[in-house]
Amino acid sequence: MDSGLVDQQKSAESSTSGTTLSAQQFYQHDPLLVLLKDTWHLNDFWVIAGVMVPPGAVYVLWWFWEEYVAKVHFWLLGDTVGALLQTLVGWPLLFLIYLLLPASIAGLFNTLSANGVIGERRKDRPGSPSYEAFLQQVVAWTDRSWWTAAALTLVGLYLFFRLVLIDPHLASPVPFWLRAVANIVFSPLLYIEFLSIARLVLALVFTNWLFYTFTIQIKPLHPDGSGGLGALGRLLWISVLTMFWDALFLGTVIISIAKSLFSPFETMGAIPPYRWFAPTASLKKPGSRVDGGGNESG
Repeated sequence: MDSGLVDQQKSAESSTSGTTLSAQQFYQHDPLLVLLKDTWHLNDFWVIAGVMVPPGAVYVLWWFWEEYVAKVHFWLLGDTVGALLQTLVGWPLLFLIYLLLPASIAGLFNTLSANGVIGERRKDRPGSPSYEAFLQQVVAWTDRSWWTAAALTLVGLYLFFRLVLIDPHLASPVPFWLRAVANIVFSPLLYIEFLSIARLVLALVFTNWLFYTFTIQIKPLHPDGSGGLGALGRLLWISVLTMFWDALFLGTVIISIAKSLFSPFETMGAIPPYRWFAPTASLKKPGSRVDGGGNESG
């Protein structure tokens, strides 16, 4: 009797864990996020406060060298504005997106499931045999180790390009060692932006695939005012924040000393094509319509 009860409890726990996602499931192959969240257990506030120190130190050192060592007086008002925006807004915003994305993706699918809007799998569509299997695919694709490998490779190629092919040959009053330090300090932005965009794009793709594969049961009287689908707004807002960061980064590079750190090719390459399709992708439900019973079908 007791054994049967234990088996039932285990079965229920297994079922719950199979349809409930956690933020940790989406970054187990991301060493930086594992270090910040699981090893050091840092609060997001302290991470955001801490990330303002490296760029601030680089900008101060750069200003000091130009003004008091090289005495070239190249530092202008635009440099000050750009440095402040990058230090106080740009870096914290990108890290905030990076920190919030895993929990936002998990919360999206958990909320849709809790709201009861996900119905039966459509028999005429290919894909996962069950919602639990679908969630396993979401986690497996989003937390692939190759995303981290690709991000690290990109950072390595960028540093090689700057420190070996470009910076040693530039004529500048700022010494090579200071330009090298600046490039190394700013290189994590590339790592974080790549992983953030990869996760967000995958979340958008799988959200569309969810609507394609399963019937969606709209709840007209749901308190979220969106028929139980209000959680989709999370991805839209993160998409908007990502595009705002892109615009901010480009603007500060143009008006500040950062333009001496990035070539035009690098500057445009840092603004991903993602910004053009992210908002519409988060709202698109391919081939779907709502029938008279409140069920979305295709």
